[in-house]
Amino acid sequence: MEGIIKNYLSGTRLYMEGVAIYEKFGNNVALKRAFRINSENRILRMTLFEELRKLAGLTEAEFNNLSRNVKPSTGLKNTDEHTPVTTRNKRTINPGEAKRIRFRERFTFLNSTDCPDVLKVLVNDMFTSYDAYRTAHNTLAFMPPDAPMEETSLLAEAAVEEMLNDRMIWTELQHYQEHKTLLGNHPDVKDYLKWKEYREMSDFDLMQRRKNAASNISKYKAKIEEDTSEEDRLKHETSMREWIMVKQICDHEIEHRKKGK
Repeated sequence: MEGIIKNYLSGTRLYMEGVAIYEKFGNNVALKRAFRINSENRILRMTLFEELRKLAGLTEAEFNNLSRNVKPSTGLKNTDEHTPVTTRNKRTINPGEAKRIRFRERFTFLNSTDCPDVLKVLVNDMFTSYDAYRTAHNTLAFMPPDAPMEETSLLAEAAVEEMLNDRMIWTELQHYQEHKTLLGNHPDVKDYLKWKEYREMSDFDLMQRRKNAASNISKYKAKIEEDTSEEDRLKHETSMREWIMVKQICDHEIEHRKKGK
């Protein structure tokens, strides 16, 4: 089971393939039904990936550091590839190939061997978000005026979230095309840069960071036990979770270096 899920999470993470895997190995009946009957959106995708992460026995740090074996998607479906297109040099190609060429020409770095893997992954995520946005938007457009507010609100929220994700990824791609540096506004790129920072640390600095994280975890744990207000408790729990993540990243990198020696 764990091997199957890890292979899926290391690949392109097609939504329905992940749903099928969760149907087979997952335990939460309500989630299985939600994945089955609702249209794909970013919230459901993130929930699915999180549930599969737990089933695979991966820590958050290990999940965030998984190598992804993906190629940049063009966002095209087979239905796009029927009517031939004539290029400027009079060569006839199908529309799918024409759009692939245009996209590669727009973001030339995607064909480079030194293109950061996180950007290749984000290209696929961008097209997935755009498809989900169109689905939610079109569903909203054809809903009757007296449709339940709860249903329309969920669709509107999904449409906005997917479009924001699509635009944020586009901005990351544009920035890298122009400056050859990662912008880091998208959460996935931010996480990638965080991992990169730890990989570039010396052994001494890495051990010091881990020691500091362990000390802060103990400190915030003690504060939580002493807290009398809900606001203070939530604030300290948030801080402790952040330091737990730092410690997990350090542990993962230390283990990785041990295996490499």
